[in-house]
Amino acid sequence: YDEKHVVVGGIGIIEDKTKEHNALNELEFLALHDPLTSLFNRRGFGDYMERLISGDQHKRDYSLLFYLDLNQFKGINDSLGHSVGDEILIHVAERLVYAFGNDCEISRLGGDEFIIVAPYVSEEEDIAKSIARQYGEQIKDIFTDPFIIKELHLYVSSSIGIIIINPNYTNIEEII
Repeated sequence: YDEKHVVVGGIGIIEDKTKEHNALNELEFLALHDPLTSLFNRRGFGDYMERLISGDQHKRDYSLLFYLDLNQFKGINDSLGHSVGDEILIHVAERLVYAFGNDCEISRLGGDEFIIVAPYVSEEEDIAKSIARQYGEQIKDIFTDPFIIKELHLYVSSSIGIIIINPNYTNIEEII
């Protein structure tokens, strides 16, 4: 203040919160994503499904859910080790993202279980079924070529469950 009690200056404190902000973002990412594949984990998948079924488009459009379980995966882990099993999971995730990443949401629920959701594919059930067949064939094709890990050519297959999610259907647990 000057002699007339007018403010002539001030003091400010600036604190860089970048590290704190980045740490919070990383924690949020880790809470919703699988650390091995970076796909949504079970919690991230649940959050995604909540958004899907509460969307306006869900009132009129069919969506698709594909539940994948790798066949004989336990045998690979037991005979070749968890590091090879982890590499297979990473490669499966990469192939799924490459094939469906732009159109679908892909999650790893844990172990060798993956879920692919194709949101809002059609207002017509017959068209949704046709798209489901096409996607099912694409998923099968992902497992045609071997997974090459530590100079081993490993052939892995998958069991696939396909669910057509009806418009307005909101029970996520039942869908799974």
